[in-house]
Amino acid sequence: MKDIVIKAGDCKDFIGKVLKIFKIPEDIASRWAELLTETSLLGFDSHGIRMLERYINHIEGGGIEPAAKPEIIVENQQCVTMDAKGGLGHISADVATSIAIEKAKKGGISCVAVKNANHVGACGLYVRTAAMKDCIGIFTTVSRAAMAPWGGMIPFLGSNPIAIGAPIMEKPPFLFDAASSVVSMGKITAAKDNNMEIPDSWALDRHGKPTTNPAEAIKGSLLPMAGHKGYGLAMAVEILSAFLSGSLPSFQVESWLQQTEKPSNASFTIIVIDIAALGDADIFKKHMKVWVDLLTGSDVREGFKKIYYPGQIEEDNYAYRLKNGIPLGMCDYEMFERVADKFNITKPVIAKSL
Repeated sequence: MKDIVIKAGDCKDFIGKVLKIFKIPEDIASRWAELLTETSLLGFDSHGIRMLERYINHIEGGGIEPAAKPEIIVENQQCVTMDAKGGLGHISADVATSIAIEKAKKGGISCVAVKNANHVGACGLYVRTAAMKDCIGIFTTVSRAAMAPWGGMIPFLGSNPIAIGAPIMEKPPFLFDAASSVVSMGKITAAKDNNMEIPDSWALDRHGKPTTNPAEAIKGSLLPMAGHKGYGLAMAVEILSAFLSGSLPSFQVESWLQQTEKPSNASFTIIVIDIAALGDADIFKKHMKVWVDLLTGSDVREGFKKIYYPGQIEEDNYAYRLKNGIPLGMCDYEMFERVADKFNITKPVIAKSL
């Protein structure tokens, strides 16, 4: 339940003040605050500003080296392997995205695989950036094992999301971002933090039984989306992210939730395709517009008011929240109060109560 609203600018400034306390270089601090705020502006609330305290705990515990900058260890004309050096996941993903776009613009297609990373937030952030450069972006990442193989009950796979972005003429980009599990672990932790139950189709407890208790789900296993199909997709993401970068499989990745002392050693890969390398980018975008107009303009069935394409709701969120503020539950605002008291800084002002 959302109870209050805070302005995006206030939120970004607050995060920046926190990072300055840790003597993080200005360029890293400013960009990370921007990316975390942007996540919530788009409506990826489970991965956005509500996660600030968890990141702080990892920085203080030693699991995140906030000043670390990713290092290129293998590079050729179109491909790069990077070591994130245990730094802020958003920063390594942002740098990888910039390199991938630059290489794609020169050679048509590129791939950047990154190891020794931490939590990157919402994968959709990075493919959205590629789409805004008239490219198609594909982003995959591996996290700590939280999902059992289909038919099993022991977690061996991460929720392993995949995101795909593409430009559309005169419209916000196509933006698909989904975990291989029914939901991401971020939604489970958000439910736990807000004392809410979850649907029994989301997860199993440690005994392999469906549960509505998010705390039991965290101890147990997420369910793969679409049954065996989500299981196969999670394996495919692991191939692209962990094995391609020379990193660890998800069952060897450190927990993001249960410890703060060690880097998670997560991995991710971004693939970027420059549309102009294969044809006219404007024609591609026009075809996309005709296609999504056809889909969203088709007959709406009972129980629905409107048909959206992936990315449309996120951009509607972005425009509305940038103007009116980011909605938060009181539980999440209390997190800002704790952080403000801890570091003796001014908390974000409540712009409106809902």
